[in-house]
Amino acid sequence: MAEIGAVSDLPSSAQTERVSVLIRLLNDKDQSVRLAAAVEIAEIRDVAQGAIPSLIDNFKHESGEEGMVYVRATAAFGDPALPSMQNALKSKNWLVRVRACDGIRMVNPKLYVDGECQKKRDNTALNSVRQKRRTD
Repeated sequence: MAEIGAVSDLPSSAQTERVSVLIRLLNDKDQSVRLAAAVEIAEIRDVAQGAIPSLIDNFKHESGEEGMVYVRATAAFGDPALPSMQNALKSKNWLVRVRACDGIRMVNPKLYVDGECQKKRDNTALNSVRQKRRTD
């Protein structure tokens, strides 16, 4: 009987062949299939950078745990994922924006504090104070 190993143990060429299949599986109806695909993509991130946009597209899932799996998988790519996550800050979907901020913080906390996420958080707090003053 053959031993089952990690996908990261496969030769690079075999990993590369799996990427397009894994990207398709990110849209599967079954949540467990989507999550397994995201985890596997993170494992083979050296050959799977083309999956970053699809992972970010899945930030929109309402389940908190599921969304964070996609955030962690995207953050596993490190700096190469930052431009895509920064672009996701422009999304109309608030979940995508929040999760992009979480991913940016995981990759580069200084960029999170100095960048767009901190500005958005500060503006939200400022608007909240202004709103409270109007109602008082």
